[in-house]
Amino acid sequence: MAVAAVFAVTACAEKENFESVNDALNAEKTSLCAVMEDVHSKAVVDNAGKASWVEGDQVAVYTSASKFETLTLESMTEGVAKFTGVVEGTFNSGDVVVYPAAAAKSYSSEKLTVTYPDTYAYVSGSLNTPMIATVATDGEEPVVFSHLGGAMSLTFDNVPEWAVKFVFESADKAVTGDFDVAVEPGVSTVSAVAGSTNNKVSFTFAKSTKEMTFVVPLPLGTYNKF
Repeated sequence: MAVAAVFAVTACAEKENFESVNDALNAEKTSLCAVMEDVHSKAVVDNAGKASWVEGDQVAVYTSASKFETLTLESMTEGVAKFTGVVEGTFNSGDVVVYPAAAAKSYSSEKLTVTYPDTYAYVSGSLNTPMIATVATDGEEPVVFSHLGGAMSLTFDNVPEWAVKFVFESADKAVTGDFDVAVEPGVSTVSAVAGSTNNKVSFTFAKSTKEMTFVVPLPLGTYNKF
């Protein structure tokens, strides 16, 4: 199970004007630039034990519009990821950033709620564990993403080709659903709670690849049985 890895990102809040396809108004395109530190994560997501930004990744930033707004990975240049999107508000020093964007449930009065979904689309080595960061006080200062929970990596050989789903089940703790986080930079975490109604998570796939590695996001805690 993994909790220790942190990733440094550099924030660059810039605005670009572009013509809207649907109307004659100009919209502002906001960017957030990010890089990951070259750290060895205990959550092994590839043969080198590293995670990386991939096409389709999204982050959610809590903005001055009092809601989470989504930025999508646009490009990777020499290890720097550029996330962009059209947002109503602006993000400023101290604003919360959540990865993946779908994990961001709500944020108010310094309390963040994140969601661990009950179904994932299988991607080999993909790390879906929610992470949190805050926008830097200085544009040149790195923003640090830290894990809110842990992850378990499971590899299975000889998976039959007719298989379409892998189900992971906890005997005594909830592993999906909404979890509250007290936002304290560097120590924020999601803790497992007792419960039998949200104790399963599924990984769906179109067809078996014979050998499959599932990286299962988990809230921190002591589990009696999987």
